[in-house]
Amino acid sequence: HVLNPELPLVYDKLVSYYRNKNNDQKQLEYLYKLIRVERIIDVKKSNIKNKTEKEYHIPKLLEDKEDQIADLYKRNKNSKILIWIAVFVVSLMVLFSGYYFQRQKKFKKRFEDLIALQEKQTKKPPTTDNEETNNGISIEIIEDILTKLSEFELKNKFLSYDISLIDLAKQFGTNSTYLSKVINLKKDKNFSQYLNDLRIEYIVNELKVNKKYRNYTIKAIANECGFKNSESFSKAFYKKYGIYPSYYLKNLKG
Repeated sequence: HVLNPELPLVYDKLVSYYRNKNNDQKQLEYLYKLIRVERIIDVKKSNIKNKTEKEYHIPKLLEDKEDQIADLYKRNKNSKILIWIAVFVVSLMVLFSGYYFQRQKKFKKRFEDLIALQEKQTKKPPTTDNEETNNGISIEIIEDILTKLSEFELKNKFLSYDISLIDLAKQFGTNSTYLSKVINLKKDKNFSQYLNDLRIEYIVNELKVNKKYRNYTIKAIANECGFKNSESFSKAFYKKYGIYPSYYLKNLKG
C-alpha cells in the first residue's frame, strides 16, 4: 500500500479548515487520520519521516488532539452548567411571581375590607362597668378620663409629635398610671398603640376624602398625622390594616 507523501499536508489543511469552521467533529476526525498516516510513514518511509517530523511533529499532534478533546468536554460541561443556571433562574422567577400575585391578591382583599369598614364604621361608646372590673379605679375617675380622651380625639390633639403618657396625664389632671390603665381597659390597647391607631385612622379618612394628600410623599403623609418618620408610619399602618400605606394610596388613585 503506497502512501502519497502529500497526504499529511492535505490532512493538515483539512484540520485547519474545520478548525476555522468551528466543526470540532471533523477537526478531530482529520487529526486522527493525520496521526495514523504519520505513524505509517514513520515505519515505512524514513526519508519522509524526517521531513514530516519537522513539519508535523507527532507529539504536538497528539497534544492538539488531547486539547481538542478537553475543549469539547469543557464546552459540554459549561453548556450543562448554563442550562442548570437557566432552570434555576426560571424556577425562582416562577416562585417569585406566584408569591407576588398571592401577596397582591391578599392586599387587594384587605384594601376592600378597609374601604367597607370605613363605610359602616361607628364608634361604640365605652362602658364603665363596676369597680371590680375596672382594676380598682373608681367609676368617676374612669368617666372623667374617658371624657377627656373623647375631647382629645375630637380635637385631633393626637397629631402632635411630642405627646407622652406623662404629659397627657398632667393635661387631664390625673396620673400616668390611671391613664394607662383606663386606655388598657377601655380601649383594649396600650398608650403607644392607642396613639398610632388614632393617627392611622385619621390619615386613612383624610386620604379618602381629601385628594390633596394623595399627591404627598409617604414621609409627608406620615408627618401630617404625627409620625416622625415614614418607617414607623408604614409599620403602624401595616399592623392595623395588613397593607402598606403606599398600596392604599396607589389603589385610591387608581
